[in-house]
Amino acid sequence: MKKKQIIIFSIVLTILLILTFLSIYLRSNRLIKTVDIASFEKYISAYTDQVISKQASIQVKFSPQFLETIDKEIDLKTVFKLYPSVKGEVYWLNDNTIEYNPYNNLESNTIYTIKLSLNKLSKELIDEKHFTFEVKTIKQNFSVEIIGLQSTSKNTLKWQKLTGIIQLADFEDIENIKKIFKVKIKNHKPVLQLKKENENRYFFEIDSIPRLDETYFLILQLNGNKIGIDKYDEIKKEVPAFGKFKFQSAVIIHQPEQYIRLQFSDPLEEDQLLSGLIRISGSNDLKYIIHDNVIDVYPPERLIGNYQLIIEEGIKNIVGYPYKNQIVEDLMFEEIKPGVRFIKKGSLLPIAKDDILIQFEAVNLKAVDVRITKIFENNVIQFLQNNNYDGSYRLKYVGKPVIQRTIALQHPGIIDYGNWNRFTLDLNELIEAEPGAIYNIDIGFRKKHSVYNCYDDIQNEKITKDDEYHWDYFDHYWYGEYSWEHKDDPCH
Repeated sequence: MKKKQIIIFSIVLTILLILTFLSIYLRSNRLIKTVDIASFEKYISAYTDQVISKQASIQVKFSPQFLETIDKEIDLKTVFKLYPSVKGEVYWLNDNTIEYNPYNNLESNTIYTIKLSLNKLSKELIDEKHFTFEVKTIKQNFSVEIIGLQSTSKNTLKWQKLTGIIQLADFEDIENIKKIFKVKIKNHKPVLQLKKENENRYFFEIDSIPRLDETYFLILQLNGNKIGIDKYDEIKKEVPAFGKFKFQSAVIIHQPEQYIRLQFSDPLEEDQLLSGLIRISGSNDLKYIIHDNVIDVYPPERLIGNYQLIIEEGIKNIVGYPYKNQIVEDLMFEEIKPGVRFIKKGSLLPIAKDDILIQFEAVNLKAVDVRITKIFENNVIQFLQNNNYDGSYRLKYVGKPVIQRTIALQHPGIIDYGNWNRFTLDLNELIEAEPGAIYNIDIGFRKKHSVYNCYDDIQNEKITKDDEYHWDYFDHYWYGEYSWEHKDDPCH
């Protein structure tokens, strides 16, 4: 009898574990349910939706007519529920918006359901009425780009450092990011330093790397388990023996200018003449810039296709020792990936009858999406509490899109769309600017706007001005089956 009870208990426990893992899998892999906001428009004017950072708070903004019926003395914890449950506080952020702020970060790659009991808020709603919506936290990921080895002592050439960039998909505490890295060097313990470059992007430096009597490989292990993701990478980097002057790598940089970065083991003599020592087949009038152990080689015009790089013997390190080998490498120059950028980050524009012009540059694009959001004059103070005048944080709570349009970039004066070209938006043709208001301008693009050679039929897609489905998701992190690993692939 006892044995039978143990078997039954074991079966029940197994079933519970299966259901638990199934629940977690479904929460992290299914798509977010969309809300028919039209049926709630007389109650709700905006809310946090789609994919959010695990650091994010969740907000709901009420319509003016519904606000008049709300009892603001009610305990908001009784009307706002989050599933799976997360400890936090809910409060009035301002006169028309409530905010739920978790005490700790949300779980990555998890769908959360929010249930707001409107009838408990309102003095006039008698029947039960719930506004239920979902958000999904970003799936954490990372990628690493190695910049290269560099000497830290130009006098002895004995010590080096390895530099690079780590990019994360979502926020992570810097101390947790450090735990991803493990550097293996026999009998030595290098020093790791991280410096934040911008949101979720960090510059890293591994210092105190010795040059020994023999060449060896530094092993950099990157373990995603330290931040809760199933990913492991291992990078091997050759560290030249002390006293050996070696050529290490040639890397093509495409943006913002095209050049070839040549890396050597030793710092280089900065005033040496390189003409004739470094050549690119079929390209003359090269320009050279030497800094530390790197030579940047600039061709006179942008190159596309296969070329040969020839490095002759005679290039000198900082102590005058010449490089004694010839190097010949095949280089493949690719097109610039599609992109768009403003000439200036932000502008304060006068209200005048003359043209109000916004300049931007685009490459490998035949069209762009333009959205102009108006921040109403009575919301400007609230907007500036979270932003500088050129910011866009929580824009949907203080502004409304007034123009959403796809604009073709075909122009008779443009010969090569594969280079950065300058374009101008005349705001007077798009909006009637009002004194006191702030206008936020977003310029983006879709795959079908690209003229980048992807060897498919996407370039033949028709450009249409109106695409409601696209504009509904214009400002979201992703939707559908976005793959973070392909974030830099214009053909994916």
